[in-house]
Formats: sequence, C-alpha cells, structure tokens
Amino acid sequence: MDMKNVELNKQEIQELPQVIKVGLLGFGTIGSGVFTVLNNERELITRRLYKAIGRHVEIQITKVLVLPDEYPPGLPTELRVTDYNEILNDASIDIVVELIGGLNPATNFMIQAMEKGKHVVTANKYAIFTAQGALEAKADETDVHLRYEAAVGGAIPILRSINEGLIGDQIESVVGILNGSTNYILTGVKNGKTLEEALAEAKQNGYLEADPSADLEGYDAMHKLGILGYLITGQYPAASSIEREGIEKITAEDIENAKLNGQAYKLVARATKNADGEFTYSVKPEALNPDHPLYHTEGVLNTILITSKYAKELVFTGYGAGSLETATAVTGDIVSIARDLHIC
Repeated sequence: MDMKNVELNKQEIQELPQVIKVGLLGFGTIGSGVFTVLNNERELITRRLYKAIGRHVEIQITKVLVLPDEYPPGLPTELRVTDYNEILNDASIDIVVELIGGLNPATNFMIQAMEKGKHVVTANKYAIFTAQGALEAKADETDVHLRYEAAVGGAIPILRSINEGLIGDQIESVVGILNGSTNYILTGVKNGKTLEEALAEAKQNGYLEADPSADLEGYDAMHKLGILGYLITGQYPAASSIEREGIEKITAEDIENAKLNGQAYKLVARATKNADGEFTYSVKPEALNPDHPLYHTEGVLNTILITSKYAKELVFTGYGAGSLETATAVTGDIVSIARDLHIC
C-alpha cells in the first residue's frame, strides 16, 4: 500500500467542506432574496466561516417550499417542493428558514421543525410576538437555535446589538420608526402630498399589502416593539399593554397644523422605563420638530434610538424593508447558527 497516497487521501477528506443544508419555506420577496444572497456570496461566506471556526463549512439551500400552483422564476425545479413534510422529514436538513409569513401554518411549521431537532430562522414578527415566548421555550426544550433578526428593522442588526453588544448594559428606553411602509407614506405627506395620494403611491410601489391594516393601524410596529421589549426585559408585553394608534386617523387639519409649526408626522414606537423600573409601551403618530433625530428618517428607512446606562445614546438607521436588504439579516442568522454549531 502506498502510504503517501493514504496520507494524501486523509488530507483531502479533512479539507472537504461540511455542508449545512437549509430548507426554505417561501420564495417571495424575502425568500428569493435569501436564495440570491446565499448563492452569490457562497465563497465569501465559506471563507469567513473558516476564518471564524477553522473549518470548511458550506451552506446550501436544498429544498424550497412553495404552493402547488407556484412556479417562481429563478427557483431551480429540482429544489421545488409543495409538501412541507418533504422538508420536515428530511434528516439531512439542518436549518428551516420560515419566510411564508402570517400566523399559521407558519407557527406550526416552526414548532414541528424544532421538535424534529432542526434549527429555525424566521422574519415573522407576527408569529414571534403572538406566541409570547412559546417559540423561544420550544427552542430551549428541543435544544435548537431560534433566530429572528430580520423580524425587527429589516437590515438593521438591532437584535444582535441588544443581545450581544449591550449584554452588560442596562437599556433605559427605545424610540424608533419601525415600519417602513407608513414612514414612506408620511414622508410623501411631509413633501406636499395628501395622505390619500401618498397612500396610493405606496400601494403602487408595492410598499403595502393588499390588506394594509397591519401597517396603517400600527400592528406591525407593535409586534416589533414587543419583540424589542422581550429582549430588554425577558418578558413579552401583552398586546393589550401597548398603547397603539395608527396613521389612518391623521386628518388633513392635523397635517396642515404640523406644517405650519415646521413639524412632520412620524409613527413612533416607544419603550420607556418608568420610575418603578417597569417599561411602558406605545405606538402612535407624533408631530416631530426638525431637531428630533427621527424627523429626518425618510422613505422606507427605519431608525432606532437606544438610551442605556453606560453606552448612553445609540442610533441605528437602515432599510426596514426590501428583498436583498432583509435577506442580509436572514442570511446572518443562518451563518450564525452554522458558526455556533461548529464552535461547540
């Protein structure tokens, strides 16, 4: 036996990358963006993972769940599945990425995946908030990772900043614009459009769903604020404890008065610690002066201001919506899980 060849084969085996396989649920705006980012940046991600953990790890999407009548452009036929069980019962799939949105079947799919020992990544703020900690508890129970960076702030790494960057600090307040759709509408109003004209433009440009009530009535921002509250306090605030008012009740007279005072309306989310050390929560329109940090947040941008005991004041601004923008946060969660699996 040629020992030289044996040693060479051992070296080749050691250098073969381990593949982390991903099952993707949904191939819409965000799902297709995640597919694009993971494929376009495959070499970059593999190289950075090697630098972080000293091992060759590749991340591959191997199955994508779509509806039976869906044939999305850009999705290879060999990856397309229409039955969730094909992903759920595939033992080779390590991570399930839920991007179908809504409450169910999304929540049930995530629970089932965790019960099968699969790690879960989602951007579903509605499901995460509504579960009120049950999904995190299920992840603990089944000893898997649950990540949802993209659920708040789109491309802004706000959850990671709170969980890791501020882990030794005490957060006193969070104030932010958390909904890009309503901010786009209110930016149009600020620039001279009527509320009706700005609303129509937002629909035309695809910034609002067919049923825009979650955005316009403040529910979307409320869900995101609740998630931030959980990260800060360890408990989800009940929906009933969050003061919520959308932008649909802003009148033409309100808008005109704000302009006369040099102000602009923004849908502002607040989590503030009171004198008793408890947090109070609100989402409502506010007429802001030009010297307010949120006044100049335009279009679909989000801005989040954090005040803490030691870091003092921090400002995060970025795109709160968009295919590739939000996909960067989802991809970050996937890569983070792959890294953590190989550090342990």
